[in-house]
Amino acid sequence: MQIIPFFGSFHPVLVHLPIGILLVALLLEWLSRKPKYAAVEDAVPIVFFVAALSAIFACMTGYWLSMSGEYDEVTLDRHKWMGIFTALLSSLAYILKKGYIPLPSSHKIYNVFCFSLFALIVVTGHLGGNLTHGSGYLVKNLPEPLRKTFGYTALQSEDIPIPDVQEAALYEDLVARLIQKKCISCHGPDKQKGGLRLDSEEWINKGGKDGKILTSGSPEQSELIKRLLLPAEDEDHMPPKEKNQLSADEIALLHWWIKEGPQFDKKVKELAQNDTIKKVLLSFQDGNNPMVSTASYVPSAPVAPVRQSLSDSLKKAGVLIQILSPGNNYISASFINMQQNADSVMPLIAALKDQLIILRLSGKNLHDSSFKYLGTLNELRRLYLDRTTVTDTSILHIGNLDKLQYLNLVGTKVSVEGLKKLSGLTSIRSVFLYQSQVKSADYVAITSVFPGATIDTGGYIVPILESDTTEFKPLKKTKPKKE
Repeated sequence: MQIIPFFGSFHPVLVHLPIGILLVALLLEWLSRKPKYAAVEDAVPIVFFVAALSAIFACMTGYWLSMSGEYDEVTLDRHKWMGIFTALLSSLAYILKKGYIPLPSSHKIYNVFCFSLFALIVVTGHLGGNLTHGSGYLVKNLPEPLRKTFGYTALQSEDIPIPDVQEAALYEDLVARLIQKKCISCHGPDKQKGGLRLDSEEWINKGGKDGKILTSGSPEQSELIKRLLLPAEDEDHMPPKEKNQLSADEIALLHWWIKEGPQFDKKVKELAQNDTIKKVLLSFQDGNNPMVSTASYVPSAPVAPVRQSLSDSLKKAGVLIQILSPGNNYISASFINMQQNADSVMPLIAALKDQLIILRLSGKNLHDSSFKYLGTLNELRRLYLDRTTVTDTSILHIGNLDKLQYLNLVGTKVSVEGLKKLSGLTSIRSVFLYQSQVKSADYVAITSVFPGATIDTGGYIVPILESDTTEFKPLKKTKPKKE
């Protein structure tokens, strides 16, 4: 077993321990100066002692982790020395509180010392966060007024609207923006996991420690695509399962990009496109996440608004109703926060047949008879039945929803036999089947039911593009050679 990955892997967890203990120690130190809490002063040296030990151990594991060579050297060096100083001052705090060096707690120098220790904790933690999550992670999600107050420039949105995707630059406007959103925290200027950087054409073409990640014209041979399609539980799957995953359309975009070159200097319209990739590209046209964007499927035809009495009844029952976009009356409905029996509300949902585009029933226990109301929702585009009680019998009721594009059956009892009853859903583009009764071995049968759709059976997110017959398998593990 190699010492660097073994001990270094503990650092991201252990680094929080000294920070938390030191903050507790400083809080107890402050409280002990108040007569009401004077008794806690006896605990302060003990807490400082534990903090010092954990800080020293965090420095050791951090040093081993730094030897992987995956981090920006400047930021890493600063973080290393701030961590060492934090461990030293923690040890000194214990010595002072035990009285080995006479210095009263009320002394001005001791107060400056405590403030310096607190500042070190903040700076060290911030630099460590930059290494792990990318620079500026603390201010990334601040509201714009607060960003200006603290002197930060306005953030450029990763989802800048693309008015005409065919006129967009394939790499700069689509691929680079996708990489920035989903990959750069592990493969950017501050951190290069596996020695891989993805923030420029030069770095992408260079590859990582294991060699090049792109094979021009052959996405199925490209390490990038292989790793995206591994099961989420596989340690080589990218992004790691705890990170924000790429959607089916995003993988399809990268697949097409590699197949066409990959191209770094051409517009989308300059490259060959089949009908499937044209649909994928359209999902990016509004600059929204392809998996949640509504513009590609909200009808343009006018529709009457939902009756106020019906809307009030649904909201009273706990159903969240939202207008999808200004200027129309099409809506989404979610049962996710509803506490009462969902079966009692399903007849009301049927009355939304002309306006309902998205329905989220995730996690609800419904009687088989309640699913019949879904069959009346002729405008439905997205249906979330994940972790519901839907079965091979009750799923038959959605077989006539000819406008349905997205179906989530994660964690259900639906099998391949039930899916065969949905062959009439010709508009389906995405089907999610993880932890259902559908197995990876059923993949060929599923693709015949939903030709041209993207099927996710649990980590095997395979975009089906015309003329592609590639079978993706997990990477083989190679055992280290014995000395």
